[in-house]
Amino acid sequence: MILYTALKNPTKTFIGYEISTVPFYFSKLLKLIFRQNNLNFYRQDFLDIEFQNEFLYICYLFPKAMEDIEEKIKDTDTKPTIISSTFALPTTKAQKKETLDDILKTPIYFYK
Repeated sequence: MILYTALKNPTKTFIGYEISTVPFYFSKLLKLIFRQNNLNFYRQDFLDIEFQNEFLYICYLFPKAMEDIEEKIKDTDTKPTIISSTFALPTTKAQKKETLDDILKTPIYFYK
């Protein structure tokens, strides 16, 4: 998802976080193949980073991780902008929800 976004926005900088070995190295390989100098990957847990208000966070995480993000946000004054594919924050109402026109009708949630 982040590779596509970086390809479509070449003047912006993107950072990807992945803790699983195979997806991490596969992402780095795709970065090289597509020569995306505006994209960096870190083998780090997304939940260990400090969220910042001026960044946009795009995620595709499982439901428990979305619960953890919601708890992390509640414990801070930072209110990051988050776009989440497929899974919503459990109790925070999305500002906007869109459904992709794909076979799965994938929901996309927007939070501020």
